[in-house]
Amino acid sequence: MQELFEIFEYKGIGNDLKWVGQIRPTKSSRLYTVEITYLVGRGRPRVRVLEPSLVDSIPMSTTHRFADGTLCLHTHDQWTKDKFVAEHVIPWIPLWLTYYEGWLITGEWEGGGMHPSASNK
Repeated sequence: MQELFEIFEYKGIGNDLKWVGQIRPTKSSRLYTVEITYLVGRGRPRVRVLEPSLVDSIPMSTTHRFADGTLCLHTHDQWTKDKFVAEHVIPWIPLWLTYYEGWLITGEWEGGGMHPSASNK
């Protein structure tokens, strides 16, 4: 991870992987502190924005977030355990943040995709 993205600091233990880093999706964007947690072989990587606090949306699917607040970055079938977080998850985070910032201004989610559901958790 750090070979590709020096901005992420490793905080994991054993197979419970965790990275924390800061992302500014565009030059005019805020700086976001994000945490990526991946329990190897047990589900999908979970991405959470730690700072600043995200504005709530009702329902959470309006801004493509799961009920626990983690970001919905991809469909269930787009993640398999043979993929690398650095290559397949990190690039989606600034894109999601860009759509989120647009949503703050317009109230419309322009990122497309499928809304989170129990089937793609």
